[in-house]
Order: sequence, then structure tokens, then C-alpha cells
Amino acid sequence: MGGMRILIIGFQPYENITYPHLKQVVQHFTAFGSDYALFRERGYFIDEAFKPGLSLKALLRSAYTFSTIAIDSIKLIARRLLTQYDLVIAVDNFAFITASTLYTNVILWSHDFVTDDQERSSAWIHKLIKSKLSEKLNRKANIIIQDQTRLSLFCSRYHPEGLYTSNVFFLPVSLRASDNYLESKLQQTPVLLQIGGINCWRSMSDKLLCHYQSHSREYALAFHGFIDKEMQQKIRNAEHLPWTSSIDLDANCVNKIVSKCDIGFVAYNAGDFNFYYIGRASGQLVEFLRCGKPVIALGKTDLQRLVDEKKIGVAINHIDDLDAAIAKVLFNYPTYSSNCKKLYDEVYNLNNYLDHLTDWVIERAVL
Repeated sequence: MGGMRILIIGFQPYENITYPHLKQVVQHFTAFGSDYALFRERGYFIDEAFKPGLSLKALLRSAYTFSTIAIDSIKLIARRLLTQYDLVIAVDNFAFITASTLYTNVILWSHDFVTDDQERSSAWIHKLIKSKLSEKLNRKANIIIQDQTRLSLFCSRYHPEGLYTSNVFFLPVSLRASDNYLESKLQQTPVLLQIGGINCWRSMSDKLLCHYQSHSREYALAFHGFIDKEMQQKIRNAEHLPWTSSIDLDANCVNKIVSKCDIGFVAYNAGDFNFYYIGRASGQLVEFLRCGKPVIALGKTDLQRLVDEKKIGVAINHIDDLDAAIAKVLFNYPTYSSNCKKLYDEVYNLNNYLDHLTDWVIERAVL
């Protein structure tokens, strides 16, 4: 980048970034010589810290939270003193606020944020983040975010006056093309796969597991990702066991798992607007699209509209409709699969964005 020095601040160690989209964009910039720094706190761990009645284990975890904030902050201060950067890209609000205290030219790369409808939005830390973020954005507002709907949602809480178009780069959660795209070759018993966070509260994995108990002859069920303790117990108690994998794969290798399935299952419990406006912010969806795997979408989110509009699978409101949805997908499989690949190429192929993103970032550095 012509000798320009850029620092990216992320919430996971560089060698262990688990979000494929995040990892591929970071790798793109570090390949040009950009630096990467770790800042682990996102405002979520501290939200749970030192609450009344915590056990000793929870208190120790709270102490650890504050120690990581202190350590990561000291390291950032050291970078500030030792290295001159033209631009900093900070992932999510907490890191952005911290970086903006140290640097004058900071881009907010927004992935997740607390919305007004969430119970935790009234917690002191999130009130503080809201106040400080608005202050920093008023000074110099540059943001990378998935699409206009999420930008509007973001601004409704953190920047009510809105952001000018020139200050925003729309970057859907997207991935480089996969080598594991295969033309439609259905297995005799179709494999239905859910990836990502395997849990009850958000991904409705318990409902899927329950459905599988009475339909195990119709499809094979597979889970891959972070299976929380509650779901682990439910799986242990199940009569018909799904295939499960919680192996810590490299973020760029998830497609090797996806390529083995026939249908992707994507579910979001839209308990807050962050999960409602998920159409261009779902890493699960992109993994299926780029491998040409039709999806079944459960949950009343804007993902349902996308699935119906682009004919990339079937949207359902209740798990009882899953068997009919599978049958419909199988009947129209070649069309759905082709539409998945087409939508990926049009909207979710990261290669379509990287050159434009690089130019936009360089412009922000010289303004």
C-alpha cells in the first residue's frame, strides 16, 4: 500500500481467528504489510463482571476480564508510542472507542452491537459505550458495516444524525470462492447440516434435534461448530444421535465440512434486531451458498425474505414444517443449488469487494 502503515485491531489472536469472513479480510490487509493487534474485550464479558452473588469461579473470571483489558490496553499504548500508523481499523465498538482515544484516524468495522430492544442495553457498560461511541463518531465517522438496514439500526442507537454515504463501506459477510463447490449429487439419505453456534437460545438446535428423533429415516442430521453445554447434554440423551463435530478447524476450512452435506439449516431466534437483520450478516448462510447447498431457514428474520425471493431454499416458521421443506428442496434441488451459487457470485463473493475496500481504506488514510 505504498508504504502506508495500517493497524487492524481484532478480538481474537491472529493465528486463531475463528470467523472466516473476518480472517480472510484481515489476511488480505496483512498480506500488504498491515499490522494486527489483539483487543479481546467487546463489552460482553465485562457486562457479566462482578455481579452480586457471583461464585468464586465467576469472580475469578471477572478479574481475568479486567486483566485482559488492562494488558491489551497497555500493548496498544506501547504500539502508539513506538509505531506511527496512518490508519487504524478497529473491530466493534469497544475496541473502536479505545483506539480512538489513542489515534485520530480510526475506522469502525462493525460486526455485532447491542440494540435498544436488548435487556443488556440498559447495563452501565453499554450505556457508557453508547455515550463514548457517539462522541468518537462525531469527531470522525468512518464505518464498515454489512448493509443499509444494519447501518440504520446502528445509527438509531449510536449515531442518530446518521452517517454520510462517503463515510460508509458496505461489506456483507462474504467469503472467497470455495474449491468444494460440486454439481448437485444428492446422497441417498440427504444430510442436513447446521454450523456455527449450536445452542437453544439463538440457533434453535434443540428443536432441530427433537424433530430428528421422529424423522431420522428421512434425513441424516449433522452439527458442526461450538456446541454449548446444554446442547451437548441434549445430544447425549437423544435416542437417535446426529453426527457432531466441534473440532477447532481453521476458519478457512469450514467449507470442507459443508461440502459433505446436501442441505444447510440456518436458524436465528430473532429475539433482538441484530438477529432479525441477518440477511447479509450470516457467516452460516455464506458457507452454504458458496458450496451450492440449498438452505432451510427457520425463524422470522429478513433471511426468510431472501430465501423466498432468491429461491435458494425454503423458509419455515415452525420446526414441524421441516419434513415438508426437505421434500420441497429435494424435488427442486438442481434449481435451488444453482440459485445459491448465483447469489453467492452476485452478493457474497469477497473478491468482488476487496479492491474497492482497499481503495476506500486508503482514501480514509489520506483524508
